[in-house]
This record gives sequence, structure tokens and C-alpha cells, in this order.
Amino acid sequence: MNSASSAAFPYVCRPAIGGDAPALTALAELGFARWGGYGETIFTWSQLSGVHTWIAETVAGKLVGFVVFGRVQQRPETPPVIDILAVATAAAHQRKGVARALLSVALDEIARWRIAHSVAWLTVAADNQTGQKFFSAAGFVRRLVETPPYPNGAESHRMARPVAPAATLHAPPPAVQIWADPRLG
Repeated sequence: MNSASSAAFPYVCRPAIGGDAPALTALAELGFARWGGYGETIFTWSQLSGVHTWIAETVAGKLVGFVVFGRVQQRPETPPVIDILAVATAAAHQRKGVARALLSVALDEIARWRIAHSVAWLTVAADNQTGQKFFSAAGFVRRLVETPPYPNGAESHRMARPVAPAATLHAPPPAVQIWADPRLG
């Protein structure tokens, strides 16, 4: 599933490994700073069983973007949902297809999970018009559901889109029980 780089797309998408943690955390801090700093949260999510993290890097190996996704159970009384937990691209590499490639990787992987009627959810800040337009262009639609604010109190919106199953399926990852992990509360 690695994206081969080319002159048109000079990046490689691959699953994150342990050595990516410092760059992943730094990019998360920069990318989400105005909404309360998510560096440690995104790093914690990326370490959980059942959560997938893919990165985009230059051919020289510099991390320039990431996507974090998985099956998430917010509360014990609610079923798990498929959630795109975070997508970020370094400022110097925005508008070059990096986020689009990473989101595509996530949606392709989700499509292979053996889950009927899959719907991918995500949260986007209410004041992040660029993010809302990007996700809308990728087929996500705003849903009127209760959405907790970001750590700094900023309002957020939930968006969702259906994910058609792929021809080849495999078991989905275990659900991450957000409510049961004090690091994520």
C-alpha cells in the first residue's frame, strides 16, 4: 500500500514506526496548536492497539504529514465507530496532495475491514474552513451530533461519509475504548 513517489507526487506514504514518534509529535503540535495542542494526544492515539497511523515523507525521509484512524468507542453505552482521528500536513507541503493521499490510504484500509455498512467519521474545528472544504471534497458531510470541544474550548463539527467494502476483506482492529483510558479523557 505504499505510495511510490514520482515527479508528480514526490512523497511516500507508509505505516508509521516507533522512530517516527518525535517527528509525528512535533508535526501534531504545530498542526493543531491553535486548537489546544494535540502532540501528546496524537502520539498516545498512535500507540494504541487498533489505531493505525500512516505518514507521508519526502524521498529524503522527512515526515511531512500523517493520518491516524481506527475504531473508537467514546462511551461504554455507545458502539464503536470508525474515526479518522487526525490528518495533518506540514505547512510547506500543503496543497500538494499529501493530505488527500493519506486520507485515501485510510479510507482504503477501512474499506478492507469486515464491517457492514461502514461509515467513517471525523471531527473538524468549526473555524477550520480549509479543513471543512477539504473533507467535503472527499465526500464527508457535516452531521448534527453532539461534539465535544477541542482542548482550548473551540467548537467542533462531526462529519461522516460511507465507505464501500473492498473486494478483499480482513478482520477490523479492536475498538479503542476512549472512556477507559485516562490519557485520552
